[in-house]
Amino acid sequence: MSNNIKVVCRFRPPNSLELREGGEIVVAFDENLKTVQLRSAQLSTGPEKDGFTFDRVFPMGTNQYEVFDYGVKDIVKGNPSQANLARFT
Repeated sequence: MSNNIKVVCRFRPPNSLELREGGEIVVAFDENLKTVQLRSAQLSTGPEKDGFTFDRVFPMGTNQYEVFDYGVKDIVKGNPSQANLARFT
């Protein structure tokens, strides 16, 4: 097991309230699934203009298995007692 930290970002699909009220998707993902850009930031000049880069980005349609397979499976296998295991949601 590697001691490196992976930073991933998972986006959920819009919920029923957001759909009913016409909520819009405000993020865009690069083709490599590593960078997220706020659509409103495309016009800005600050640090968010280039987006935010992660080890992996999981867009709205990603299923639970894909997230587990990439970001959790090796951690759990390498630490069966789950001592000192942290996952932030």
